[in-house]
This record gives sequence, C-alpha cells and structure tokens, in this order.
Amino acid sequence: MEGVGPSAGKPRELGMILVAEDGVALDSVITRALGRDSLKIPTTRIAYQQGLGEADTNKIEIRGSIPHIDNFKWPPKLSSTLDAIPAPVARGIMKFWWTRPVIDPKKCNQCRKCQESCPTEALKRPTTVEKDVRTYQPEFYYDDCINCLCCMEMCPQKAIYHKQSLLHRLTSLFSKS
Repeated sequence: MEGVGPSAGKPRELGMILVAEDGVALDSVITRALGRDSLKIPTTRIAYQQGLGEADTNKIEIRGSIPHIDNFKWPPKLSSTLDAIPAPVARGIMKFWWTRPVIDPKKCNQCRKCQESCPTEALKRPTTVEKDVRTYQPEFYYDDCINCLCCMEMCPQKAIYHKQSLLHRLTSLFSKS
C-alpha cells in the first residue's frame, strides 16, 4: 500500500508473496526492500522494543531473494525529516504535526470491533458511560495509540477515518510522494 493507507492509500503490485511467522520480521524485511530502516517505522520499532518480534534483518532467515523496490510512495515525509533533528525539537514539532484515527459517530453502530482489535487498548469505554450500559461508542486515548490503524481496518461500518492536523495537511500538499 503506497501513500496514506489503509483506506486512502493505493495498492501497488510488488511481484512477491511474503510469508512469516513473525510479523515484525516481515515488516522489517519489506521495509528494507523499500529502502527504509524498519526501526524508523513507529509501529515496527515499538513492537520490536516490546519483544513481539525481530527487526534486525541480519538475524532474519530469508529464503529466496527480496529485490530492492524503487520509487515507492511513502506517506508525507515530515516524520523522516524529524529523524535528522534533535529529539526534543522533533517532539515539539510533532505536537503540531499529527494524524490520528477518529470515530464518525454517525457511522458507528457501537459493535466495538475497533476496541477488540486494538493491540494497545487505546480504545476504551468513555468515562461518562454507566458500567451497565452495553452499547457505547469507544473513546480514543491517544497517549496509548500507536497509529497502527487496526481499528480502521477492522471497522465493518467504515466509521473510523484519519484526522490530520493543519500542519500535516499543509505538508501533504507539498510532499512529492
């Protein structure tokens, strides 16, 4: 998927079928083939740090060959630019450059598939909902969200969309990817 996936990206044929028991390893191998360091991808880095899989491609057994893929269209590039500046400055900028999943209350039918699929439990029962109420729209706790978008992929109602900050939208206009 090129660009801003999963719902706004574009599928791209790469001419390969990749299979792995370790999802972190698989993501790391394809990221390397696309010309990036897998530890610069937040979801891969966090999964690796939590011991959920291997990210060091030198330690991953690869059967067959994985070609280098040129001209892959990544999401807007501000995040890779931030890698080149000191972390405290980058964190300050990131407060104004963000993208996050948001629930459209008009489309949500309270099935909570998003909540069930969230690996970090960033979707929770709102504090304003009584404990015995069975139907409610989950609420995002963005400090826990790793922006993996499992919620968006699993929502049968397509009620979750990407909300972008003004700075993110502006940089997207000028991005060459």
